[in-house]
Amino acid sequence: MDLIDRHGATSKMFEVCDMVENELLHIDVIIDALENLPSTESEIIHCKNCKHRDSYACPMYYEEWVEIDEGDGYFDTDNIIHDWTTDEGFCHCAELREGEEDG
Repeated sequence: MDLIDRHGATSKMFEVCDMVENELLHIDVIIDALENLPSTESEIIHCKNCKHRDSYACPMYYEEWVEIDEGDGYFDTDNIIHDWTTDEGFCHCAELREGEEDG
């Protein structure tokens, strides 16, 4: 998967707009511009290989404390863990676990 460089993509699209400003807009010009957008060299680290998975450092993992009424007149507290990660997911906080390769 290629990540698009947002600033480079914006500049490229302005160049295309300048080229076709006074001409009929041709779809092949747009397609060519989109295919040649600059990409960034950022490495994608998937959740399955991230050292933050299943920890509070992961932005997709959190613990919710709730009160449970079991009908005995007392409230117990319990935690519910929410983990919204998937093996192929990724985010801006990802760091590769030591000794692993993403693949």
